[in-house]
Amino acid sequence: MKAPPAADLVVEAEPQLDMNAVLNDSGAALDEYDIAHASWGRRGWAQVGRICRWFRDLGVPTPDCDPPNEAPDRAASR
Repeated sequence: MKAPPAADLVVEAEPQLDMNAVLNDSGAALDEYDIAHASWGRRGWAQVGRICRWFRDLGVPTPDCDPPNEAPDRAASR
C-alpha cells in the first residue's frame, strides 16, 4: 500500500486578495482571486482525502474521515 506523497503533509498558503489590484482593475483581479481560492480549497480537500484513505487502508480508525465527507481526488484525475 503506497503512502500519499510527502507534499500532502505540507500546508499550502491560502491565496490573498490584493486590494490594490482590485481597486485599480475592472474586476479581473477579483475573478482571479476567486479562481485561485477555490482551486486552493479543492487541492486541500484532495490532500485530506488521500491521507484519510491511506490511514483507513492501514486499518487506523478515522472517525473524521467518513467517505461521504471526502472530496474527490481531483489531482489524480488530471
